[in-house]
Amino acid sequence: NSAINTTVLINNFKPDVIINSGIAGGSKELSTFDFVIADKLTYSDFDCQVFNYEFGQVPQMPLYYFSDSNLKEKLEAYLTSKNISFKNSIVLTADSFRLSASEIKNNVSTSFATEMEGTSIAQTCYKLNTPFLSFRIISDILDSENHIADYSAFEKEASALASNIALKVINIVCK
Repeated sequence: NSAINTTVLINNFKPDVIINSGIAGGSKELSTFDFVIADKLTYSDFDCQVFNYEFGQVPQMPLYYFSDSNLKEKLEAYLTSKNISFKNSIVLTADSFRLSASEIKNNVSTSFATEMEGTSIAQTCYKLNTPFLSFRIISDILDSENHIADYSAFEKEASALASNIALKVINIVCK
């Protein structure tokens, strides 16, 4: 659905950029409510290795999709000016809710956020030649003792925070 909706948005409205925001689970190196800017995005459950592709790589597509560097710099400058701390991280997209970092098969040795739509949006932007920027607020930490309870408790608050920042950022990054 996210790829379909992004395609319709780009084809019908011709936006200059796509800004994707929302919530995500985080690895143990992150904390609940961390603001994460996607350096790059990839799938964490796509496997065509039998055809000599990397794990996570869709055939004839790149393994990683990178947030537009100019948009990313503008977002970082805005956040810094507002004393909002942030982290840059890889964002992994899966078709299922992840409970444990052990479920993630990508060879990711750094901190990461995991969610369910960012890479499909990034892939659509790549195919339709539209710059994109993706960021997330961490709603829960994989493998934590209260993982599901944290998600349930923080989902609405983290989503509202992501939405509020997205609305403020649109004018900043689109100048």
